[in-house]
Amino acid sequence: MLCRTCAKELRFIQGPVCMKCGRPLSSDAGEYCRSCQKTQHSFTSGFSPFLYRDPVQNSLMRFKYGDRAEYARFYSAAILSHGQERFRLWKPQLILPVPVHPLRYLERGYNQAEELANCLSKSLCIPAASDLIRRQKNTRPQKGLDPQQRRKNLSGAFCTDPRALRKWEKRLNGFPERVLLCDDIYTTGTTMDLLAQEAKKCGAAEVYFVSISVAPGDG
Repeated sequence: MLCRTCAKELRFIQGPVCMKCGRPLSSDAGEYCRSCQKTQHSFTSGFSPFLYRDPVQNSLMRFKYGDRAEYARFYSAAILSHGQERFRLWKPQLILPVPVHPLRYLERGYNQAEELANCLSKSLCIPAASDLIRRQKNTRPQKGLDPQQRRKNLSGAFCTDPRALRKWEKRLNGFPERVLLCDDIYTTGTTMDLLAQEAKKCGAAEVYFVSISVAPGDG
């Protein structure tokens, strides 16, 4: 778990947020941030409890690269606390963590999104399917890329495992209509869009997302 000092410094996002991606808005005049006004996203909507800046930024670096998988318990609790009403409305039936390439998994020893999904799964009492969508392309880091470059970088990166799909369809008596994606950071929505497209190919009708943090943008 996070130390008490770090945990106390974290503050939930307050005020109006984009109804699509959950990014903070500069005023309550509109419903969508400028990014979502210009982009036709494949997901339905999503949110993050924290803004991606210190101390959250440093904490997530440790969570992702510093062998701090146990941070998932704290961040799962924060997501559940901040998003109680959303979860009641969404009623997700399956959780899909953003997958990492096998080489990245070997380097880190775990997938931080999968650790988060497992914690959310226990609290929400719905399954997490970390085997359903695979990352078949070891892409370069997305940091510093604009939206067009991000989409090009992730082109062909994800695919659905047909055996896993059959397994989950059998276990759940068909593929669920409402799916929840989860990751550590939401930036432009490119990753969530591509995963939402894969989930819809499997049979999902509504695809929501949660992330620990959202990058500041032009609200």
